[in-house]
Amino acid sequence: MDGLYQEYVDDGFVVIDVLIENNSGDPPTPNEAAAWKNSLSLTYPVLADTEGDFLPTYGETKNPFVFYLIDRDGRIVD
Repeated sequence: MDGLYQEYVDDGFVVIDVLIENNSGDPPTPNEAAAWKNSLSLTYPVLADTEGDFLPTYGETKNPFVFYLIDRDGRIVD
């Protein structure tokens, strides 16, 4: 995903990674999200879902490798 981001960032393409749980299965902290980003050498933002709001908003079950394409209005693009 980082390569895709680097290729299209100048065209306004945005990638945001949302860490939904830590290694213990608990909500992650911002420091854990930063550690995840650094461990993978990611160049795009990685957020921590500290309150567990992300999954219910987008209607998915827990899966650590789900990707969404979301338009500028916040809708998932099929």
